[in-house]
Amino acid sequence: PVAFERLFTTPSQLDVHAAASLFGIPYRRVASEADLAGLAEAGTVVAHVPIDRSTNVDLHGRVAAAVASAIA
Repeated sequence: PVAFERLFTTPSQLDVHAAASLFGIPYRRVASEADLAGLAEAGTVVAHVPIDRSTNVDLHGRVAAAVASAIA
């Protein structure tokens, strides 16, 4: 758990939009599956996907199912 936190979570106090701006990279907040539309064609972009950690496992299951369905 400690290694996961260190490697895969962003500190909640970080302003992701401001961080992207520092590097001149466009920022997009992804709050729903519909917000994902167009990201592939957007070029370089910081896609900020805030996660409710209490529902994270369910979200991963739904994403895996959607990917499996899309490539089947």
